[in-house]
Amino acid sequence: MTIEEAIRVANRFAECFVVWRTDTGEIVSVEAAGSSKQPDPNRNMKLLSEMGSKGTFPTKGRFLPVAMVTRELLQHEADECTRLNRRSLIFNQWSAWPPARLIEILERREFERPFVDTGDAHIILDHMFDLQADELIAQPALLERFRALSRPGLLDERAGLRLAIGLAVLDNVPARLKAMYRGKVFRSNLWDFIDAFGDVRTEDPEIIAELIDVVERSVMFGPRRHAMMALGKIGPAAGSRAVDALRTHIFDSSPEVTSSESWSLHEFPRRRRRGKSAPPVIAGVCCEPGRGLGLARHVGRWGSC
Repeated sequence: MTIEEAIRVANRFAECFVVWRTDTGEIVSVEAAGSSKQPDPNRNMKLLSEMGSKGTFPTKGRFLPVAMVTRELLQHEADECTRLNRRSLIFNQWSAWPPARLIEILERREFERPFVDTGDAHIILDHMFDLQADELIAQPALLERFRALSRPGLLDERAGLRLAIGLAVLDNVPARLKAMYRGKVFRSNLWDFIDAFGDVRTEDPEIIAELIDVVERSVMFGPRRHAMMALGKIGPAAGSRAVDALRTHIFDSSPEVTSSESWSLHEFPRRRRRGKSAPPVIAGVCCEPGRGLGLARHVGRWGSC
């Protein structure tokens, strides 16, 4: 459907629901929707539920009053589909590249459009810390290049903090991590800190108490899930209050959450204080054979240690 055709159809209604193909930006359909003057929640729910059945392609939709259905808006939405699709293709490329190539992107700030160096650097750092940490540790020269990204001017402030958090985990220095946490923290870095405290298996009672508070009091489940996994990695040092918090406040019945909760509770009797009897630790993570840092961080999703 062309933009002109979409506008003609939309003009028949007070409010409409427009569906685009997200892989091409093409308009798939324009249908009547419930409006503020004539509410029809059942119809609107039906439009949303049927959006994905327009074909074998991915879709997105927007409810729009007819006054907003202009050529400019429809073209903007189509362009946004193309931009996001391009981002997905680049993400897939990055996931296949070795650490040296990703470090080079960060060093030279070689971000292809529609990427920018403020924000997207954080995505690369997440990927490297989650899935390529073992490779960095095994290559000292490469790790030094990676550390050098902390030089002023290479990363935006938020990505710079993400780098510092990850390096504190690689170096297994909980005190450094806590000092950063007590300083300037961006909201987008909070989950990085939560994950990192679990990765270093902090035994700091203040931090453990704050992780338990997240499980008990957070309105959103995302932070609660991250805190749950961190407490599972910390193990017995988190104490009986952590076990009670997990059993009381984690009640989502989805398979992923259930497996994550089971893993976290299962780890409490298994984790021991670091010593000769414990498995070897690299970057504060239990490094049993064949397990990388990234897999250990998200162990509840893929299996237990």
